[in-house]
Amino acid sequence: MSQATNLSEGLDDVADRELLADLSRVLTAGDVVLDIGAHHGEFAQRLMSRIDVAVHAFEPVPDSFALLTAAAGSWPALRPVPMAVDDVPYETSTEFHVQVGDAGSSLLMPIPHQTSTWATYKSSIEVRCTSITAYVDAVGVARVGLLKSDAQGADLRVIRSAEPLFRAGRIGAVLVEANFHAFYRDQNSFADIVAYMDTAGFFLAGFYRHFNRLGFLWWADVLFLPRVPQFAT
Repeated sequence: MSQATNLSEGLDDVADRELLADLSRVLTAGDVVLDIGAHHGEFAQRLMSRIDVAVHAFEPVPDSFALLTAAAGSWPALRPVPMAVDDVPYETSTEFHVQVGDAGSSLLMPIPHQTSTWATYKSSIEVRCTSITAYVDAVGVARVGLLKSDAQGADLRVIRSAEPLFRAGRIGAVLVEANFHAFYRDQNSFADIVAYMDTAGFFLAGFYRHFNRLGFLWWADVLFLPRVPQFAT
């Protein structure tokens, strides 16, 4: 294994630890977390091992959802949801693009000829889809402690689908995976995400960097918190 690979994996671990430490200060016991792009439940399980929260984990790809459901057998507070998220009504049918490495599956098509399997197109499937607002109203969630979006380039569409909740003060924090390279066609930019969160009354509060195998910035988990006295600087 190369020195660059060792460095990258070590920094990834540091970023994950820093993120969980900060979320421990933001979330409280009993909070509801919406995990968009849950994959096999990796983030949800790390979070629940540290904080007593209930996680609604969204994963539309059938094979990944099966593994997510299996993981939920060990976590009573983990609720698998076999849906994608977009700014659409509840239970809408939409096209979803599955990659060879299913962690990269997305509402968006990947840019062709990339070397990573998670960015290599495999097939397209029809999945059920909902907006955040329609979902929480349908299942009766009064407040979302954390909205986490790992939507592989379509994160602004996820966030915008919660706009009525932002206006009503029903979201406590937002965590977004922001990409700094072009992986998907028409993917959202980091600048657009920051600008939208600013209009929603949130500020950039945490930046958890992840690196490619050469040791350069690849993507980051970005935490946004509301401009309220609790988080005043």
